[in-house]
Amino acid sequence: MEIDISNEADAAYRSLLVNQFRALTGMEDIIIGKSYGIYKLFNDSNELTPNNAKVKDRCCDFKLLEEKMKEYGT
Repeated sequence: MEIDISNEADAAYRSLLVNQFRALTGMEDIIIGKSYGIYKLFNDSNELTPNNAKVKDRCCDFKLLEEKMKEYGT
């Protein structure tokens, strides 16, 4: 969902959105790389280290989300 930050009436919230957008835009490659690494690790690995298992327990079920996205028609 896209929003037009310039239409946000609350100046403090608008400023927060602008700052978050700038920070995320500057880190786009890092975010994509790390998320792809987690996705691959949990979908391609049968055995996980104890630390990776803890991380997996806190992550989304990517396969389920992909199935639901296809059902939704996106």
